[in-house]
Amino acid sequence: MTAPTMSSLSRLLVLLALVLVTGVAALASSSSASRGWNDSIEWVKPKEFDISINTKPIVYLFHKTWCGACKQFKASMNSGSKDVEDVVDFSKKFAMVNIEDDEAAPFGQEFSPDGGYIPRVIFAKPDGTPVKGLKNDGGNPRFKYFYSNPLELRRAMRNALDEMTPDWRNEGKTEL
Repeated sequence: MTAPTMSSLSRLLVLLALVLVTGVAALASSSSASRGWNDSIEWVKPKEFDISINTKPIVYLFHKTWCGACKQFKASMNSGSKDVEDVVDFSKKFAMVNIEDDEAAPFGQEFSPDGGYIPRVIFAKPDGTPVKGLKNDGGNPRFKYFYSNPLELRRAMRNALDEMTPDWRNEGKTEL
């Protein structure tokens, strides 16, 4: 067996560096609170969310990593469509809580008023109290809190703002 040449050592070092960088990037993205649900939204994981200092209405997104409908909805949240842009803009007026897999266990029955299906979006007051009247009006009436695309979420977010923060449309406007 011959000793490795400098070029084979260089290739090995480059390959090792690529593996390390790829691994670090994958680890960083998996630890991100967005979990792939659009990095332009300021998501928070439930364990990191401090309700005691929250002042915004809340969007609770319940989903599972293995769920096909969740994966499709997640992909649509990264489509770059006008509806996604609107969801990103609306998200600045909410506390966006991303609840994945077993993180849903501590949430009570009020967070699954008509079943524990996923993906499910529950709107809540700043103190965490769910608002049952805020649901997906354009969706299946049997699954009132099921969302499958950014258009449905955008409409519901606008309705939630209208109900919980009626002055939101006037923010930043000055009277003449």
